[in-house]
This record gives sequence, C-alpha cells and structure tokens, in this order.
Amino acid sequence: QEQFGAEEGDDFSMYFDTLTRGSGAADDAFDFIERDFETQKKSLMLESDRAEESLGRSTSRGFGAAKQGARSAMSKSGFATQGSITGQMNDQLRNLSQDAASGQQGIREDYLLGREKALSSYEKSVFGEKKKQTDSFYDMIGTLTSAGSLGG
Repeated sequence: QEQFGAEEGDDFSMYFDTLTRGSGAADDAFDFIERDFETQKKSLMLESDRAEESLGRSTSRGFGAAKQGARSAMSKSGFATQGSITGQMNDQLRNLSQDAASGQQGIREDYLLGREKALSSYEKSVFGEKKKQTDSFYDMIGTLTSAGSLGG
C-alpha cells in the first residue's frame, strides 16, 4: 500500500473488478475458455461413441457374414458340419474379434489423447488470461501512480 501512496481503508475495488471471478468482466474471458473446454470434451465423447458404434456395426456384420458363408458352404458340400469350413469360420470370427478389440483400444487411446490435448489447451488459455489480466492491472496501477492518482 505504501509504495502506491495508499492509506488504510482506501477503496480500490474499482481497480479489481476485472480480476474478480464470480462477477465482472473477468468472467467473460474465463467463461468462454471453460465453455470451449466443455465443448471439446463433449465433441471427443461424441466422436468416440460414434466410432464405437461404427466398429460394433461392422463387427456384427462381419460375424453375420462369416456365419452365413459357413452355413452356405456347408449346405453346398452336403455335410451338416465340415471341419475345414467350421475351422475357416472360427478363424474369421477370431480375426474379427481381434480387429474389434484393436479398434476399441485405438478409439480409447484417441479419446484419451484428445482429452489430454483439450486439458492442456484449457490450462494454457487460463494461464494466458490470468497473465493478461494481471499485466493489465499492474500497467494500470503504474500509470495511475506515475500520474499521481494514487498519491505516488
């Protein structure tokens, strides 16, 4: 207080309005940053859900096609079951299961990386906004002090 020529009980609240969270101009920038972060998280979740649904549909179709192909081959061969046809179908089903598991892992990794990037961007934006507002405040105090408005 002394370096700015302030006295005990002086009201400087008007200088702090932009730095106060919960009301005032500071919320505009931070609210925007927070809304952007929430939107990024929702977008990532939707992308992940859509990718999971697509993977599930294609895997289901693959299972159905493998089973139908085996049934068709068995009926054409005249045997109720035939080892090579059943073995081939089981290989196809196993490959489809492995592909689905690999796809799910990739989707999860993409989602987690996206969340990490969004959080990093959010934290960088909040830091930048805090620095901008603090720098602006100190610039204002310096200007007021050198102009004699704070009794300096």
